[in-house]
Amino acid sequence: MSFPVEIYIDGSCLGNSSTRVTPGGAGVVIKVSENKIIQSSISIPDTTNDRAELKAFLLALDIIKTKFNTKQIIIYSDSRYVLDGVTIWLHNWKRNGWKRGNGKPVKNADLWKEVAIFPRLSELTMKWVKGHSGNKMNEMADKLAHSAAKQGL
Repeated sequence: MSFPVEIYIDGSCLGNSSTRVTPGGAGVVIKVSENKIIQSSISIPDTTNDRAELKAFLLALDIIKTKFNTKQIIIYSDSRYVLDGVTIWLHNWKRNGWKRGNGKPVKNADLWKEVAIFPRLSELTMKWVKGHSGNKMNEMADKLAHSAAKQGL
């Protein structure tokens, strides 16, 4: 029995704004086995919180693409925006030419288009985890993202 790869992602934007552009960061914590954890983060000079959350997801996808050849991948996120985007909205956005149901353009379409071309997206299991609730792995991803955001100051 193989151990599923568990990935915790988080984005951070100084000021936590969904509209104001500030320095941000993305953090990823990967539990490869009971005894092995991989951490990665990136600093994002000018971003919003939603974009930072998406960048964390894209960072995780990039790591999956280069390091893991397993179908047992679970990604945990405290962002309903990322979770609902991947599991509910993405298919319709793509089908509707990157327009929302009201005909307006999809926000952050450039990043969502990157998500949409990941060939193994259907193999991922997405799960929501409540942020700042004591989940050790989520807290690690949050700290990585926040630290990366501070580097952009």
